[in-house]
Amino acid sequence: MRNLLSIFSFKNRNQFAAIGLFIAMVIVLETAFAFLPQNSLMTSFNVNRTLPNPAPDFQIMGDSVAQGGLIADQLQEYLPPGKTVYNYALGGTGPEFPYFILKRQIKAGSAPKNIIYGPSPHTFHSKRVALLVGAFCDWGESWDVVMSRKEPFEAVYGGVCKLSYTFRHREPIRELLKKPAPLFPKLVLREQNEMPSAGIAAERHYSEEDLHPMYKRGFKVLSFNRHYFEKFLDLAQQNGIQVYWVTMPVLPVVAESRKNVLFDAAYFAFLEEAQKRFGIKLLQKEFLVFEDQDFKDFTHLDIPAAERFTKIVGEKLSNLPPATVRNSAKR
Repeated sequence: MRNLLSIFSFKNRNQFAAIGLFIAMVIVLETAFAFLPQNSLMTSFNVNRTLPNPAPDFQIMGDSVAQGGLIADQLQEYLPPGKTVYNYALGGTGPEFPYFILKRQIKAGSAPKNIIYGPSPHTFHSKRVALLVGAFCDWGESWDVVMSRKEPFEAVYGGVCKLSYTFRHREPIRELLKKPAPLFPKLVLREQNEMPSAGIAAERHYSEEDLHPMYKRGFKVLSFNRHYFEKFLDLAQQNGIQVYWVTMPVLPVVAESRKNVLFDAAYFAFLEEAQKRFGIKLLQKEFLVFEDQDFKDFTHLDIPAAERFTKIVGEKLSNLPPATVRNSAKR
């Protein structure tokens, strides 16, 4: 009894009060933070969560590489009149996202009949579970992730991120703390900051020394990513949606680095398996190697290069037998 009373002593009551005050402050701060603007990635996820768009004949899917590297309006020119193309690739995503996107579209009655899928291969070896749960999935979809039992701790952490603004924006906050933005940024005259686009492209050079380690690894697929990637293809197949695979172009330095780890062989074996199991069609199988001046960075094509690549894909699309292209149902 004495030990029980000692727990509620004056000293311990102060400690409990301090803990309670801290918890209350966290709740108040998190509630206040909820009214702050989201970063661009979260905003993109929130805007695209409801999918208000009508069903297109062709839908581009993938990450930021396909988002900027495949031009929907240009692709549409290679299709018969009346056919529509919509770019629904989302930056910052990986192969675990399309399943949830397509599932929402099917539920809303706005699913496409054909999907042009152009993912970045390195995303298959990247873990984005917390981002998926914390920023993209609703609670029902989050429960689906938990029940998959593939990444339980990451899924729980994603749930914490969903509830917490500071956890959800931990990376921008960390960068802000490391490099505080100046209160009065230095003004740069437009004339001083301009350079002809051709001049910018000519000066681009990407060396092996600056190559991210992810480009030096062999092609691998994490178990979680494989699970939801296969669910995506299976869902498409069950609903009569044809998936066309597009391999996006790479830099010379990336192509050369991958030779050392037999990247292409493993990647092509992966595509062959997807062909056999889910009936995907390879619109562009090989890695096209574009020049340094065609890339804004190590991954993303600039606009002229994107137009060139879209032309290549569009010509292949136009050469498909009409019977293989599935028509959208009338709505």
